[in-house]
Amino acid sequence: MIAFTQYQFRNYFKSYQFIPPILFFVIWIIIQYLYKGQPILSSYASSSIGLLIISCWLTISIWNLESLNEKYLLFTQLESKLLFLISKWFFISLIHLMLILLSLFYPLILNRFSEDITLNQYIIALTLHIVVSIIGMLISTLIHNINFLSYKYTFLFIALIIIVSLSRPSLVQSYSLLNYILWAVPPIGDLITLFKSDTPDNAMLLIKTFTIFIYIIILIGLNIMIFTKSDQK
Repeated sequence: MIAFTQYQFRNYFKSYQFIPPILFFVIWIIIQYLYKGQPILSSYASSSIGLLIISCWLTISIWNLESLNEKYLLFTQLESKLLFLISKWFFISLIHLMLILLSLFYPLILNRFSEDITLNQYIIALTLHIVVSIIGMLISTLIHNINFLSYKYTFLFIALIIIVSLSRPSLVQSYSLLNYILWAVPPIGDLITLFKSDTPDNAMLLIKTFTIFIYIIILIGLNIMIFTKSDQK
């Protein structure tokens, strides 16, 4: 896996595909924290939305690094399609980790918050960023490997999922019948809504986070099943 990760780093950075999404995220963070005195958790909620968008973008670009022949060669070298999938996720997670660290520490280093952050707030913010990056990676991987859309429409479909996931609370509140349809979408918006206050209900946070982890487990299972049993195109 280490050799594969090194190969991915070389391949990805030579392609320069990382520049637009990472530059977009850096600009997002800089603009968000132009001024001091910002609330802690709602600010981290905003940066997590940016992270969700960029994690999807990065994941798709990383999955499109290799040609079909290169993928088959890597399958042979790794001796397992499952190991290829896990190695891809590991590499993607390393890239996401850099963005998470930027998102968490940039406002702390520049002292942009209205008050000192507590350990509880930091853990909550860290958990949110990890969760949204994993969801972004898994959804993008799933859509890419189902392979029923062209490249440009893949981004549009993922964007639609992100929008619905983020606006899920208001959609369900306005149209209660949608609750029976939108259960299929990870409730990221429900979790982020709790970050409006710097002292959220910890019990509700735990419930929402646990619910999303169930979605993560399901998405991991779906990705493994689809990727290992289908031909890559």
